[in-house]
Order: sequence, then structure tokens, then C-alpha cells
Amino acid sequence: MVDVSNERHGTRKRYEDLIHYDFYRILEIDKEEMKQICREVFTIRGKVGKLSCDIPKIVNALRKNFSVYIVTAAAMKREEVLAWLEDNGIAVDGLIFTQNKEEIGAFIYVEDSPDLARRLSAAGKRVVLIKTPYTAGMVDDLRKIPDAYQNIIPAEGWGEVQEIIEREFEKLRRD
Repeated sequence: MVDVSNERHGTRKRYEDLIHYDFYRILEIDKEEMKQICREVFTIRGKVGKLSCDIPKIVNALRKNFSVYIVTAAAMKREEVLAWLEDNGIAVDGLIFTQNKEEIGAFIYVEDSPDLARRLSAAGKRVVLIKTPYTAGMVDDLRKIPDAYQNIIPAEGWGEVQEIIEREFEKLRRD
């Protein structure tokens, strides 16, 4: 998305510059153009590129013991999301489009939106918040003060997600 915006506007923004979840503000474009760029990036197969980490391996390992669903509010077509998942070797048990993630009865959510993590936490949901440029402050706060946000568990990256989910499930099982 950053590359597309840079090409269109002759800018030199970097992923690391995305220190706020409202990317359009940092990219200095309006919300509608941001939506268009997102649709473009995810609908042109191969445009996003392969994931550079072990997400497919982690998701497959989790699916041995848990059901894994993608729950998103993305303004994309189901076929587009499914094609992107397939291109990246990610198999899931289901795909749910909703603006109200807190209404989904998930055991635990994996998020990269600080605002949504807070909203889910306030609804009593457990959330793993993955560190990105735009969540770094909140994740760092959670590392220093674990109870800063009730129900939100910080993760430095996807490498910790499986461990956290398994640990949280074990805690729930014991309680």
C-alpha cells in the first residue's frame, strides 16, 4: 500500500512510517483513495507479495488443536480474500466479514489495530496484539505494565502468537 501511494504521489514513505493505524493520514491521502489502494493491492494477485514470516506454518500448527477463522471488516470480496490466503498458503476454517468483531464468540483474537484491541478488551475478549510500527507504543506499554490494558497480551511478532494462544488456552482449561 505504501509503495502504491508513493508511486501515485511521488512520495518516499516507508512501512516504518506507519505509526498510526489510520494509514491514510500518514500517507497524506483521503480515506477513499486508501480504500481504492487496498482493493487494488489485494485484488491484483501477487501485488502484495508472499508473507515474509512463518504465518502459514503457525496457522497450520494452531489448526491442529483449534479452529482458526479470519474475521475482518476489510472492504474486499470474499473471493479476493480467499485468493490472497491461498496465494500465501494459509488455510483457515472460515472467513467472517463484520464490523462488530466483539460479537464473534472467539476464544482469543489476534489483532494489529490498537483501537480494535481496546474495544475487544472492553467487551471482555482476550486479544493478542502484534507489534507493528503503529502498535509499538501500546505493545511496549504492555511489556512494562502488563495490566495496562485488561485482556490484551502483547506479541513481538507472529512467532509468539502460537505460544500465547496455547498458554492462554491451558490457563482457561485449568481455571
